[in-house]
Amino acid sequence: MIAMKTRVFGMLSQLDIIISSMTRMHWRDHCVKRLICALLAAAALFGGCQKKEPLPQPEFPLPEAALAAALEETGLSWSIEQADEHTDGKDTSISYALHRPENRVGYNGVFITSYDSEELGRVLKIYFREPQNKQWWQEEKAACWEDWQETLVLVTRLYGGFEDAEEIYRACSSVELPQDTYILWQGTLTGGYFRMATGNLMKPERFSEGNTVSFSVYESEDAYLRFHQIEG
Repeated sequence: MIAMKTRVFGMLSQLDIIISSMTRMHWRDHCVKRLICALLAAAALFGGCQKKEPLPQPEFPLPEAALAAALEETGLSWSIEQADEHTDGKDTSISYALHRPENRVGYNGVFITSYDSEELGRVLKIYFREPQNKQWWQEEKAACWEDWQETLVLVTRLYGGFEDAEEIYRACSSVELPQDTYILWQGTLTGGYFRMATGNLMKPERFSEGNTVSFSVYESEDAYLRFHQIEG
């Protein structure tokens, strides 16, 4: 009887040891899981707090290779038809004429000029010719920012320094496209001072005589104001 009690006591002791060991293992696993979760949360927080690198700034005046790369990255099938370099003795600018597939043969609808001057810094100007349509009354769709999204993304990439390729478009599309003013949007963003203007009001009637929309980027609003002082 004593031997049996001793064996039972020994078995209970071993069971107690096993249970204690399993409890410790469970607690250890629980702690490990909590530690892993904490580390993952910290990594996610750290990643979100890291400063986002801005878009690279291409060399100015824009090399043709940089323009071609930006067109491809934006998904635009515009072809570069002509490149002209101009030097006034101090500053050099390069102008490109581009053809859009939807335009008639020999008609260039986009003109891009860029330069980097000591007084104004980096300047980018783009002129976009909207196609002329004598039957403008058939144009029922009102102009909207989505019509200009790809062009605005291209402007952002060509100038660089913005937080991402959609920054200009986001800023513009946060308000309705003006229908009764020639200045469609202007203001200072991460990459510089952006201005978009139209030759005619953004109504269907503008197609009767054709229309030109301009996009300009300067390093700052002060640079933009100095530019217009110089231009007179």
